[in-house]
Amino acid sequence: MKNTLLIVPFMKDKYLKKELGNKEFLGIQYLAAMLDSKGFDCDIVNAHYMQWDETAISRNVDINSYKFIGISCVSQRCYPFTKKLVKFLREKDCTAHICLGGGGGLSIFSI
Repeated sequence: MKNTLLIVPFMKDKYLKKELGNKEFLGIQYLAAMLDSKGFDCDIVNAHYMQWDETAISRNVDINSYKFIGISCVSQRCYPFTKKLVKFLREKDCTAHICLGGGGGLSIFSI
């Protein structure tokens, strides 16, 4: 059974901002490989690529009962969705430890 979930959150794209739509993110894959080598079983969800909203991610969390959820904020555009996702998971009684990472500016959003 997997105990760790790493998420690339959804990012709202505008007309000229489609460059991240079909990308895999090396940082989160590296983190998953390192955790796996230390005995942590990891799943990765690229919600942006798969166009998953908070409901789809929540279903995955419910099925797998993760103990740790890491969210990689790879762009400022994913902050609003990340905030919405964390709130949604907590309202659904998710008790996993949730950790945010990625670029600077995370402190400007109160979650």
